[in-house]
Amino acid sequence: MLLNSKSLLENAGRGRARLLPSLAESACGSGLAGASPYRAEIRPSAAFTMVEMVGVLAVIAILASLLTPKIFSSINEARLNAAVGSLDALKAATVSYYSKNGSLPLTPSAPFFDKKLVTAEFLERPFECKIGTNSLVQGVSGATAGPNAAGTTYYKLDGDTVFTATSDTVIQCVLSGVPIADALELSKQIDGTLLSVTTDAGKKDGIGRVVYDYVTEASIGKVYIYIGHR
Repeated sequence: MLLNSKSLLENAGRGRARLLPSLAESACGSGLAGASPYRAEIRPSAAFTMVEMVGVLAVIAILASLLTPKIFSSINEARLNAAVGSLDALKAATVSYYSKNGSLPLTPSAPFFDKKLVTAEFLERPFECKIGTNSLVQGVSGATAGPNAAGTTYYKLDGDTVFTATSDTVIQCVLSGVPIADALELSKQIDGTLLSVTTDAGKKDGIGRVVYDYVTEASIGKVYIYIGHR
């Protein structure tokens, strides 16, 4: 029994002796002689080439040129919709004021009519509009309503007939610093396309609820919006 064990150990020793040279030869053949069997091969990390970087930047530039106009258009449309909503609320408050008091006050100068609506609790706060640089709500006589103080331009709600008399009190909203493009879009929103007809090369609109006269002004001017009258 002891002899058999000794014989097995000797055979195992000779097997290991034959195996180690074989591994060494394999390492030499693969170029890894003397290298640790646990050392991992290190490869350089992949990087973008200059051509790839230029291609990516070009795609980004194209997408930006396509999306930017749509973004600004959406923002402008949101401003116009908000302005129309504020004007509708102002009109409703004006009707409530007239129903309670039976008259509309003349307020051509401060304090303007929207302040009276706040005091009477028909509005929560003074009128604000995101179009233009300034806004006011005033009550004026029919003779001075609209863009021209001389009374040569009136609101024509049906597109043809002047509806006010010189003795009427007209509540109007005046927006200052409005680009002419915004004036036209606001007119289309409130009056519709049929009553947004312009004259003088698109610089004047004298019909409907929204009127303006940019003939004597620059491309940024005042827009007058009819709210109500008595």
